[in-house]
Amino acid sequence: MAERQRVEAVQRAELEKRQAIEAEQRRAKEEAERIKREADEKEAARLAEDKRIADEAAKRAADVEHRRTINRQSVAELVAAGLPADCAQKCVETIAKGEVSAIRITY
Repeated sequence: MAERQRVEAVQRAELEKRQAIEAEQRRAKEEAERIKREADEKEAARLAEDKRIADEAAKRAADVEHRRTINRQSVAELVAAGLPADCAQKCVETIAKGEVSAIRITY
């Protein structure tokens, strides 16, 4: 009887030890998954921010090029109307800066 209780106590202790080890492994796995998930979320946020910055830069570059095209076209039309090229360039620059009150270039 005493031997049987001792064996049962040893088996119970081994079972509790195994369960404790499994529980600790589960906690470690869950913690590793949480850390990975947070890292993935941070990386996704960083990539989204990089994309937003790149999109804004591309939009600005496209706007600058569009304005340059409109300004060149305006200079060409003024030259075609008979103004000297340097005068036409100065007129477009002045109008583009908003220094002429009654005239504006619509981009």
